[in-house]
Amino acid sequence: GINAEYMGEVQGKCPSGFYHRVWNPTYGDRMGWVGYVRPAIGAIPPLAEIQARWVAGVFSGRFSITKCKETMNRQIKAQIKEHARHWPKSARDGTLSVLISHFDYLDEIADQVDARPSPLLWFTDPRLVYKIVAGQVTAAHYRLRGPHPWAGAREMIMKQPTDGCRWAEFWIAHSIGMFNYPLWLLGFGARPAVTFI
Repeated sequence: GINAEYMGEVQGKCPSGFYHRVWNPTYGDRMGWVGYVRPAIGAIPPLAEIQARWVAGVFSGRFSITKCKETMNRQIKAQIKEHARHWPKSARDGTLSVLISHFDYLDEIADQVDARPSPLLWFTDPRLVYKIVAGQVTAAHYRLRGPHPWAGAREMIMKQPTDGCRWAEFWIAHSIGMFNYPLWLLGFGARPAVTFI
């Protein structure tokens, strides 16, 4: 159980100082925080869903976060540094320390539960890849595989509106380039990040 002393200690603490914004290194895999992130662009429910999948997987024994406290703290320092790079004003004045990049964070947690879309889709289902790259990012992208995949995920993604021109303009305007998406989907590096000030 959770004792009152623990709740008093963590009350008011921001999960930006937790491992992947979910796990407090002091308590490890005994308690996971779900839904305490806010995307700069995008919705909270897909983020909370993939966090909940990870937490449920850890609690059930399917996944493990038994990293040493030092390793967790290194990752936390890196995520705080990355936050300051993306949102310097927020880092300076301490506001919105739970602000994250929707795409990057979904991928980060999807990697923990092996739910990132498969690179083989480029060869087996190029129409689906187009919808993933040029369409809206939804929780269904991360239900194609991994724990508890959803048989209707592909159909839902295919029904989403696609506006390739809008996405191309968005990425080009931020000097990222559309070729980063194919590289990301093939497993080379992270999805392109956008810097907001």
